[in-house]
Amino acid sequence: MLKTFVYRLYPTGTQAQSLSSTIETCRRWYNECLAERKTAYETEKRSVSKFEQLAKVKIYKANNPYAAEIHSHYGYSKVGFSAKAG
Repeated sequence: MLKTFVYRLYPTGTQAQSLSSTIETCRRWYNECLAERKTAYETEKRSVSKFEQLAKVKIYKANNPYAAEIHSHYGYSKVGFSAKAG
């Protein structure tokens, strides 16, 4: 039998804003990776590898001021999730 623990968070206003910004940035990055895979398949009939997208994480962080504030691990994990979805 598996045990589940549920924790309730009560963030301050600043923490809530930071959390919201991080989640929004991850959502946008995931959708961008998924869109890239979809358009590459529809136009060129090829699949974009996970490693091609991992190389773009630094570029995305440099061009997006919100992405520059969060750790790179979040960007790398979103690429991994989009690789499984696409």
